[in-house]
Amino acid sequence: MTSSFTTRLPLSEPAALRTTSLTLPVLLAAAFMELMDVSILNIALPRLSRGLHATGPELQWIIAGYSMLFATVLITAARLGDLHGRRRAFQWGMVLFMMASAGCGLSPNATVLIVMRMLQGLGGGVMMPQILSIIQVEFPGGERLRALAMYGAAGGLATVIGPFIGALLIRLDPLGSGWRSIFFVNVIIGIAALGLTWSAVPESRSRSPLSLDIPGMLLLGGAAVSLFAPFIAAGNGTWTAADSAAACTGGMLLVALLVYEYRAGSRGRTPVLDLTLFGIRSFRWGILASFLFFSTIAAFFLAATIYLQVALRFSVLHAGLTGLPYSIGIVIGASAASALGARLQRKLLVAGALGMAGSMILLSWTVQAAGSHATSFDFVPGLLLGGVSMGCLVVLLIDFVLADIPQDRAGAASGIANLMQPVGGAAGIAVIGGLFFGIHADGAPYRSAFTAVLAVEAGVLLLVAASLFLLPSRIQDHDLPEGSPPEFTPDS
Repeated sequence: MTSSFTTRLPLSEPAALRTTSLTLPVLLAAAFMELMDVSILNIALPRLSRGLHATGPELQWIIAGYSMLFATVLITAARLGDLHGRRRAFQWGMVLFMMASAGCGLSPNATVLIVMRMLQGLGGGVMMPQILSIIQVEFPGGERLRALAMYGAAGGLATVIGPFIGALLIRLDPLGSGWRSIFFVNVIIGIAALGLTWSAVPESRSRSPLSLDIPGMLLLGGAAVSLFAPFIAAGNGTWTAADSAAACTGGMLLVALLVYEYRAGSRGRTPVLDLTLFGIRSFRWGILASFLFFSTIAAFFLAATIYLQVALRFSVLHAGLTGLPYSIGIVIGASAASALGARLQRKLLVAGALGMAGSMILLSWTVQAAGSHATSFDFVPGLLLGGVSMGCLVVLLIDFVLADIPQDRAGAASGIANLMQPVGGAAGIAVIGGLFFGIHADGAPYRSAFTAVLAVEAGVLLLVAASLFLLPSRIQDHDLPEGSPPEFTPDS
């Protein structure tokens, strides 16, 4: 799944002609590495689970832990680059991402892998914001538009081919590394890109950087971990007193976060979350729609991967090929949204949400009708419909969420909007993933657990469609301004 960012912000400094022919390839290689890591992991989960004897909740932590740490540092990391140098932050983020990737590949058990994945999310959260910032600052005019288009293409390519690269690596089993090779490949790409950054990527800072909000960042991360942990633990089929205590702690941290951020904003500081933006109706409901939408994506791929490889006993390559219609559908839907979005406007968004809900219902029917004899071809209609619908929705969603935001507050608003992908993804893995593993832990087959997940996701996506009616019916086309980099930055 691709990450989504908005770039409608004023420039903090004029674009400088200091790039080389290698600047964009280096940045895109780093972006491809991080975005592919999101899609490549899902296909390897069953093999990983067998190799480390990982439980369902541990698999949830391996995915959600990355997203939680990524989201926690996302906005703060962008401000850090503005303060101390975007290339420097990019390099440090890449080094941490590579080292954590190596640690993931060498992990002797699931606990170590979870910790390494969290560190990997921390590195990705520091690295990724700098990429769009550097593109915005260093590439002028038309070159910036081409660079941003290539960035989007890199994200799409990573989403489409990630599962196949993962499947091929596991199938080829280089040096007997098995599933571990999906993490080692990050080290190879990262070393090549990092070695070129000093000569290919110019250094830049903002003339008027925003201050860091470290307490807000820590409260955000603490609240997310504490709130999601009990739902992940429920994947074992139990809910203990410790889970209740964690949920209460998370609730208190969330309240503390809201109070602190409100006071920080009222005193003229720059909080991570500008809560006054939620007074704008379209933004308030758009954020809810984004959160719900992204909560369905990661959980769907988690459940589908386990179902295909464990319940239906598809090989890893067979499972990767089975998901191809979804990837193709995303490309088709995104292209359609780009071509028809200006004319159909919000109607296309609503159609995308309803189409995704319909795809979940169609897939549920397929799972029940085909039973244990299901083939890849049985899933083509549902997956293709889901992919096309998702492509239509994801391309336009953030523009509609930000439609009524004043230009001088676009940075803060887009920061919150882009947080919804990792936060929503982590929430979906925790809650819907917990439902999936919890049903199986109670003795039901994975087929029953998967159909339950599909039913829940169809309901959530219908809520997304309903909330989209509270967004503006039309928005004006916005050209990218001659302005500053986004306050932060991704998908997965």
